[in-house]
Amino acid sequence: MKIKWHPIGMITKEIEKAAMDRLEGAGKHIESHAKQLCPVGKAVPRHGKPWTERIPGELRRSIHTERDDKELIVRVVAGSYMAFYGWWVEFGTVKMRARSYMRPAMRSPMVKAVIEGM
Repeated sequence: MKIKWHPIGMITKEIEKAAMDRLEGAGKHIESHAKQLCPVGKAVPRHGKPWTERIPGELRRSIHTERDDKELIVRVVAGSYMAFYGWWVEFGTVKMRARSYMRPAMRSPMVKAVIEGM
């Protein structure tokens, strides 16, 4: 009788890698869909400070996927120094209605299919 021994650490690493690959694939789908849904505003000239200038499409260009294998996290991020207003666009403000782009992208059936491996 032969017994093949697989150290738990190797199996765990393989499972973690496969799971992270699936999550990253789902993140890429969310990123792509969010970029399609993200509204593009009008240009607003600079008024004193560099961060007051609004460049059309800056929020859309800032959407990206980050993978951290050490922490086992995949994030889809929207916003940057120049596009700090992503939260306001997603959830709205007192003076502006919400124009969600990230939450509908996360609820996409394709994301669920990628995670489940269909």
